Amino acid sequence: GVLTAINSFTAVYRLTQFTFVTAALQSLALYGVVLTALLAGAFQILPKLAPSCGMCARVAGLLLWITRSGITLLVISLLLAGLRQGRALATAASFTEVTAGSKMWFRMSTLGDLLFAASGLIFLAFVSATIFRTLKAEYASCAWCGAGAKTTEVAS
Repeated sequence: GVLTAINSFTAVYRLTQFTFVTAALQSLALYGVVLTALLAGAFQILPKLAPSCGMCARVAGLLLWITRSGITLLVISLLLAGLRQGRALATAASFTEVTAGSKMWFRMSTLGDLLFAASGLIFLAFVSATIFRTLKAEYASCAWCGAGAKTTEVAS
């Protein structure tokens, strides 16, 4: 909200109007609020669905740290790229010069996206392992399909 309020001033908006500052603010709103809330909700629900989840707190902390690092890196790099673009566009530089001057910041934002991908893969692996462990425990304690049960023959 503070960054959006600062960006709403005319002097600032003239500089950031057609730059990546808008993308940075949207990424901050989307990833910073929505993704963090979804992760928190998932880690509130997962222990209730799978009581064997003993690592939820550690994995949640790890994912929160990786996700916050990705958000910070992505938003700051896009903000800096946008400010650099705005200054270059204000001096009537060519578009290739504007793009070339922001390459480093775009690469840093890609690193933030890679951190998001890593946290998504860790989350997928953790949820899959939790579901597998829960189903394995259920299968072992099931009277119908447990180890001592007879297999039935199906007439065809």
